[in-house]
Formats: sequence, structure tokens, C-alpha cells
Amino acid sequence: MKNIFEQAYDHESFREQGYQLVDLLADYLKKATSRDYDKVLPNTSPQDQLAKWDTNNSGKNLNAFFQKVLANSTKLQHPKYMGHQVSPTLPVAALADLFSALLNNGTGVFEMGPASNALEYQICEMTAKKMGLGEQSGGFLTSGGTLANLTALLTARAIKVPDAWEEGTGKSYAFLVSEQSHYCVDRAVRIMGWGAAGAIKVKANEKFQMDNEAMKIAYEDAQKKGITVIGVVASAPSTATGSYDDLPAIGAFCKEKDLWFHVDAAHGGAFIFSKNQSYMLKGTELADSVIMDFHKMLLVPALTTAVMYKDRRLAHATFDQNASYLWSEDHTDEWENSAKVTFECTKLMMSIKVQSIIETYGFDLWEQYLDRVIYLTRYLESQINKEVDWDLACSPEANIICYRWIGGKDTEHNNTVNAAIRKRIIEEGPFYIVMTSIEGKTYLRSTLMNPLSTEQDIDELITSIKNLASDFK
Repeated sequence: MKNIFEQAYDHESFREQGYQLVDLLADYLKKATSRDYDKVLPNTSPQDQLAKWDTNNSGKNLNAFFQKVLANSTKLQHPKYMGHQVSPTLPVAALADLFSALLNNGTGVFEMGPASNALEYQICEMTAKKMGLGEQSGGFLTSGGTLANLTALLTARAIKVPDAWEEGTGKSYAFLVSEQSHYCVDRAVRIMGWGAAGAIKVKANEKFQMDNEAMKIAYEDAQKKGITVIGVVASAPSTATGSYDDLPAIGAFCKEKDLWFHVDAAHGGAFIFSKNQSYMLKGTELADSVIMDFHKMLLVPALTTAVMYKDRRLAHATFDQNASYLWSEDHTDEWENSAKVTFECTKLMMSIKVQSIIETYGFDLWEQYLDRVIYLTRYLESQINKEVDWDLACSPEANIICYRWIGGKDTEHNNTVNAAIRKRIIEEGPFYIVMTSIEGKTYLRSTLMNPLSTEQDIDELITSIKNLASDFK
């Protein structure tokens, strides 16, 4: 008789369970991509979900457990998924995730992940050079845009306020950020101990981009108040509307004032891999640091985010600590020990997921994907523009589009109707869209993430929304 550990690591049991899981997921993929599911989002409440699960259960039926999770999960591969900025993962990348999960080579130190560390270095160097950051550029991978932005801003602090790591900051420092920037930027400066004043919010223009003149005024006002601005954070694009800040102008301003220029390209940095769309990233070559999520627009499983620097060596100023049990030299520039430059020590083999796509499809799939989702967004925009009682927040630059019904008497009524429309859509299916508030107005918001979505899917979405809106006229 095998003991419990011999059973748990038995390769034939793993083979059998693996076949069952792949069969389950393949059937899911077939149903999802064929639109066989009548809803993308399960119609369930938080309390309903709590009642479904028992963590003390030991039924010893793994396949039944996976089936139950699948039935209660959002179907991102469904072409009518048009909700949040989350990728419909490529199957090959999911296989790479399984592969890396079993190997479990924590990538923070070289000897724990020789292959994944080397791939990570090359992937980040390749991407940074595509961004135009130059010959000394490069970086590392980390778990998500929030952690990536925080790390890059900490690097900026280390360079601009070199005593801060050891002595703290006894005076007032800040970054200039757009009022449309992601909330994690504000969170980062608060974590750094600078409080709310550490993120000076710059008003946006009519396109929801950082207003360049307002940026200059905010800088001068901060100087008068005794606040030392050490950098500017630009959005490429903003999360709510998908608007790209004027990167060339902001980069020039930072150079003039000797400020750190950071670009939050978590969502839109991926467009650098499309010849037709890369113009949106003009100006990133001026940046000191850029972050980009592979898991948003490049079909990689979450979380996989690149932190890139014009001079990759500057990353080593971020965290300067002793850890002799991990590496022999504490204060040296070693790309192979990425725990020196990240919050994470034990880190997923993120590079394996990225490289699996490149190995299988080259860069062609990414380019065609990026062009496809932009086309679908333009198509949705054109259909909304045909409607009399509908309005866009702005013409979309990326694959994020915000629109609203305006057939009511006043803003409050229209807000109520748009919220009600969204609620009905996700309850009744099959579509999944989200909503956002911009300048006190409630907008429906779609992010076109699935390359299998079609013009017909978009037409059906418009028809569904119009039919729901007619109930409120």
C-alpha cells in the first residue's frame, strides 16, 4: 500500500487527473467560444456563493469540484464578454501556467529559477527596447500593475531623494498625477508615507487627458507651498475612458524640470506590439520608467506585469538591504536575483507564460489581436454615434469605450436609467458590461477584449440596450 505522500505524488494519478481537467476545460472552451452559455456572468449574489462552498468538505472528487467552480465563474472566453480589462487567456498560456505551477521555481533568486530568470530578463529587455527606452533599458516582472507602479515610484524616490530609504523623508514630496489616473497611484504615495498631498491631482481636459497647462500650474503652486515635486505619472491610457496623456509634452516638461517621468501603461503599453497602433505610445521613449501588464492586452494569465527602466541599473537603488541567505553579494547589480529589485522574493515563473505565446505564434498573434480589438471598438463607437438618445464620454483611443443613454429629462434620471440598464443586462445575460462615473454622470463601459467577438455581437448589444432603455421613455 502506498502511503498518502506516495499517492499524492503518483505520476499516473496526475496523468489521469490532468486528462480529466483538460477535457473539462476544452469542453468549456468549445461552449464559451461558440456562445453556448446563456450568460457570461453567473446570476448570483455574494451570499449565495458563500452558501455553496464548504472548505471542510473532503468528498475526494476533484473533477466534480472543478465542474462546480466552472459553473460559478465568469466566462471570459465568451465573445459577449465586454466587461473589465481582463484577458481571455490563450489556452497555450494556460498550459504554461500549469507547467510552471508544478515546477514552482520561485524566481526571486537565480538558483531557484534558472530558466525563468533568464527568460524574464530577455522579455523585459526586448519590451523596453520596443518602447524606445534605449540600450541600457530593461527590467523585471512582478505581480500586477498596482505593485509595479509602487515599485517604480519607489525607484523614483530612491533616485531623487537618495537618503529616504535609510532616513525617511522629513519634508514634503509629491508626484503630479492626472485626476483620471488609476487609484493605485494615489495608494502608492500614501504607502510611501506622503499622505493625500503626495499625489497632486492635475485636472483633465475635455478628452480626459492630463491638461498640460494645468500640470505646469500645479507644479508652480507646489513649489510655492514648499512641496518638492520629484516626478510626473502619465496614463497610457487612463482606466475609466482609455485616454492617453500627452506623453511627448509631459516627457519634455520632466526633462526641463529634472523630474522623474513615469508612464503607467498597464493597459495600453501592449499596443507597442502593433505596427498600426504603436503611435499611441509615442513619448514613452522619454520615460525613466514604464509599467505594462502582459495579462491585460497580450492574452497572458494574471498576474504578469513588466517594470521597465531607461537605465535598468537604477532599479537596484529601490531596495538596498542585506540578505546573505539568498545571495553572496548584497549591494551588487545582479539581474539574475530579481528579489533585489522587487517586493517579491518567492515569485511565479511569469516569463514562462509570456514566452509560451511567443514560441507558439511569434509576435503575429499579438499584433493581429491588438488590431482586432481596436477595430471592434471603432465599430461599437460608430454604432453608438448612429443613435439619437446616446452619447459618448469621448472618442475612444484604445479599446475602452464609455457611452450612456441621455433620453431623460435630467442627469439624475439618466444616471438612474443607465445603472438600471447595466443591472438588467448582467442579470438577464448574455452580455457582461460594466459602468463607471465620470464627472457625476453614469456611463456604461465596454472593454473589447475578446478577438472572437463580432460585429453581430456588438449589434446585439446595442439592440439589447435600446430595448431596455425604451422601458424608461
